[in-house]
Amino acid sequence: MIRALLLLSLALLLGACGGGKSSVQLTRQPVAMPEMASAVKAKVVWQNQVAADRQRRDVYLYPVLQKGIIYAVGSAGEAKAITAATGKQLFSFRTKQQITSAPGLAPRQLLLASGGAVIAVDPGNASVLWRHQLGNEILAAPVQSQNTVLVRTIDGNLVGLSAADGTELWRFKRSLPALTLRGQSRPVVYRGAALTGYADGKLVAVDISTGKQLWDIAAGSKRGRDEIERLTDIDATPLLFGSVLYVAAYHSKVMALALGSRRLLWNRKISTFEDFSVDQDSLYISDESGKIWALDRLTGTVRWVQEGLRWRRLSGPAVYSKYLLVAERGSNFIHVLNKSDGRYLTRLVLPGPATSKPLAVDDNFLVQTQGGKLLMMRIVGPG
Repeated sequence: MIRALLLLSLALLLGACGGGKSSVQLTRQPVAMPEMASAVKAKVVWQNQVAADRQRRDVYLYPVLQKGIIYAVGSAGEAKAITAATGKQLFSFRTKQQITSAPGLAPRQLLLASGGAVIAVDPGNASVLWRHQLGNEILAAPVQSQNTVLVRTIDGNLVGLSAADGTELWRFKRSLPALTLRGQSRPVVYRGAALTGYADGKLVAVDISTGKQLWDIAAGSKRGRDEIERLTDIDATPLLFGSVLYVAAYHSKVMALALGSRRLLWNRKISTFEDFSVDQDSLYISDESGKIWALDRLTGTVRWVQEGLRWRRLSGPAVYSKYLLVAERGSNFIHVLNKSDGRYLTRLVLPGPATSKPLAVDDNFLVQTQGGKLLMMRIVGPG
């Protein structure tokens, strides 16, 4: 995910040097808040807390769900397992250094990134199974495929570790452009390949068993008058739906790729760095300007666009029942939209800014704040 403070400082620097259009766009004032059109409200089902460094906002942390258990991490170095239905805490685990990515999940391991290392924790008793030091910061959640743990480091490497003991099996190296967004997307696993988006706008397939490159495809193309306008990072994690992969590159486009043939199904010029969502009908995207899009997932046709939240630093949209939930970074709001037509319904007030888009959990949704608060909530009332 983008780190706004980095880009803002770059924008101000370019602006001072007579920079171009991107300098203006990055400092735009948010539009006026939309009128609330519904009596939709939310209640808190349960709440919990993970230790968080409130001053650290350059890491992208979010909770994950597996078999009815929520796994959440705080930037100050705490990981927790919590029963999703009741909020009962199952265990807490502390790392010696700050946690820098969301947790990774495997059948019998919880994977944590801390201090440039991957730590595998037994979710049954919170004991450390193994630890492997990679020496570079890890911003994307580790991913396990069969017997290999896939880890991305901030210097552009994709590393395969043994899931049994953390031994390094292979390392795929790819050079980075001089200027990139601070953030990385997770690898997506498909038929023995790790599909990974890079800061040069390329989607690269790497053989998980050998670490060798299989193929690559350009999802982003460099255009623009200055270095910021030419950024093409793939920071939104590619989204796999059946055999179709949806990929988005900053300052470029969103595309749908048939993985069996690697055939381009469609593409649309939308710039985003936020994770997006999909359901049976549509792909839901928040672009860099704060417009929220619903695209037909089969054709890329625009179903609707909501422009009432422009320049509000939005998270990606989360699909929840008949709603879309979008967090506003830097404020305490969750915005609620009608999923079918994009109509703005209402906004929910949190005790602090959310770290990411909400996580749908059956009839509820979970939000994590920058202060480490975990809120399991449920929308009630008409919509």
